[in-house]
Amino acid sequence: MTRILAVLILILLAGTVQAQSVPVVCRPHAEITAKLEQKYGEVLIAMGLAGRALFEVYASEKGTFTVLLTRPEMKGITCIQGAGTDFTLTGNKYPKKGKAS
Repeated sequence: MTRILAVLILILLAGTVQAQSVPVVCRPHAEITAKLEQKYGEVLIAMGLAGRALFEVYASEKGTFTVLLTRPEMKGITCIQGAGTDFTLTGNKYPKKGKAS
């Protein structure tokens, strides 16, 4: 699961130069997550911290996904960092302790 999140973050960061003309959508966290569930059937499937920033990945059974970013200084405001289709869980497992992957 952490590999999926890391790959998504790298893809999003790599695409920021091309996506600069696309407006970033920021709203209260509860408003965005309610909309993702009601309109797209997306639920939280992964989350992690990058410094003080919280990244969350929401996805649906239909394959849509959305990546959200929230920072403490944003005071409850969350921004959509990316969204797309064809989301698939890889099924990768964490390596057992003491064994290299």
